[in-house]
Amino acid sequence: MKRLLRGLLVLPLLLAVPAGADEPIACPIPAELALTDLSLPASKAALARHQPLRIVALGAAATEGSAAGDPQWTYPARLQVHLAAGLPGADIIVINKGVAHQTTAEMAARIERDVLTLHPALVIWDAGTVDAARGLDVDAFSEALGGGLERLHAAGIDIIVMDMQYAPSTVSIIDFAPYIDALRSAADLAGVPVFNRFEVMHDWGESGLFRYDETAPAARTATTRRVYDCLAGGLADGLVAALK
Repeated sequence: MKRLLRGLLVLPLLLAVPAGADEPIACPIPAELALTDLSLPASKAALARHQPLRIVALGAAATEGSAAGDPQWTYPARLQVHLAAGLPGADIIVINKGVAHQTTAEMAARIERDVLTLHPALVIWDAGTVDAARGLDVDAFSEALGGGLERLHAAGIDIIVMDMQYAPSTVSIIDFAPYIDALRSAADLAGVPVFNRFEVMHDWGESGLFRYDETAPAARTATTRRVYDCLAGGLADGLVAALK
């Protein structure tokens, strides 16, 4: 099981470098999977008051981003870059609160310390990967996520939930479906939008943008950075559209 978890924590390392690796790649989000019509009242209020837009990225290894080899290439760091470009003049602060190997319940347990004390306008919560890898009880996962969402709502914080990563090497041995369904149900009950990372990455694989095969070690870090940047760009597009 520990070996399996280590594999999950570096999922982006299994992505093949696309053709033209030395050039920036376009990685569009399919229209049906894009974040649209976001409300984000707390974030809008912060910008209207000319205050910093403070965002906390809560999650496990894919948020922590050690596979990128440098903190500036994690998805939260790239999100800050994309948002700064899309919202010129705004003060954007994205705080990375990813901790590898944590279940959703363990993340929920640190909301007070790692989220509420920072007074963010928005939390992006990457949840469920470790729960699925360990085969934890789906109802317990749903309860932990739902309880955490209630606490964030009570604090007046905008929320986006992000589901798991996709790679053929993991979906062949882990049944993510019940956890994705539970995540979406909990988010729907809480009135929270979901960034469908699993389906987005699956679409990229089907289109050939990323082939999701093992790559040479020398290519893995660069590929990881591309994937994180693509995901951050997709999140930023939805946020900028709502906040401009």
